[in-house]
Amino acid sequence: MTAKELDAALTRHAAEARPGVYVTPRYRLRYFVWGEPGGVPVVFTHGLNDVARSFVPVMARLVDAGKRCIGYELPNGAGDGANLGMYRHRHYADDLASLLDHLGEPAADLFGSSFGSTVVLRTAIEHPTRVRRAVVQGGFARRPLNWAERG
Repeated sequence: MTAKELDAALTRHAAEARPGVYVTPRYRLRYFVWGEPGGVPVVFTHGLNDVARSFVPVMARLVDAGKRCIGYELPNGAGDGANLGMYRHRHYADDLASLLDHLGEPAADLFGSSFGSTVVLRTAIEHPTRVRRAVVQGGFARRPLNWAERG
């Protein structure tokens, strides 16, 4: 993707994507939906030091292909009400499934990058009927977060 194409994708995203906030039992989950209702939903789960907007270049192409892209922010404890000391790995999967309920999506294709790959795999295990297909990128073996990572 060229710099001009990236600028165009970011401009389109700013104009077309619909942001929202969904209050889960654990935090205020910020998300956006880009694409027409009825398109195959593709949910993007970012890594620990990333944001959902990072996937806009890929999403732009998928939206053009008729997909409905969903990006959401993982809990960070900074203004979202998350108590990361009480948050467990299974909660990531539960919150993703709950977001699908909120959006009226019975199932979705999932993409997870870095730590997001562990969330996608956990969701496939804990909520198998919610996952049509999954792609993981830069995955690693899940391990407990240390105190610095939680902060």
